[in-house]
Amino acid sequence: MRFGALIVVFGTVFLAACQASIGDSCNNSSDCSINAERVCDTTQPNGYCTIQGCDPDTCPGKSLCVEWRFVPGRVSERFCMDQCKSEGNCRNNYRCVGGLEDLQTAEEILEAVEDGAAFARVIDIQKDKAGRTFCASKTEDCENGRDDNANGLVDCCDPVCVDEKACEVPPTNCPEDCENELDDDGDGSVDCDDEDCALDPVCL
Repeated sequence: MRFGALIVVFGTVFLAACQASIGDSCNNSSDCSINAERVCDTTQPNGYCTIQGCDPDTCPGKSLCVEWRFVPGRVSERFCMDQCKSEGNCRNNYRCVGGLEDLQTAEEILEAVEDGAAFARVIDIQKDKAGRTFCASKTEDCENGRDDNANGLVDCCDPVCVDEKACEVPPTNCPEDCENELDDDGDGSVDCDDEDCALDPVCL
């Protein structure tokens, strides 16, 4: 009886030791977890071990539950992300970024994104996690519906995707750029004629 209990304890410790951490590189989900708890996001550079659909304060260890594209809420996605204090804490091809959890209005969000913040927010409530920074990709996957490089622009709306085959047809659902002479959001209004640019400094 005692021997059997030791086997169970040993097995539990062994499985925990074999499980990859959030943010580790991977080729497939079995690299991240043998019990399918974690998945490999292969759209990220060299793969990214994560848990999709996390709730506040449920991500393991010091990892953070990050909600991407939270405006509008119906298109948001949640992933556990590796917490960081500086660029040096992140893997190659990743950078340490902050979220937008303290911002409320579209104008505040747009201004923060232009300053380099992620179009995402940390939704954890615990004091040791709320408002912390996380490792996000420096590059953009142009077909996965996410803002991988955390610059506020998704897929073909990101200038880095302009030469990709998937973006041969210019998108019409992007945030309005107020000085590029294009109707980025497809509402029929260009630059300063678009109401989205009413508070942009170039249009005042």
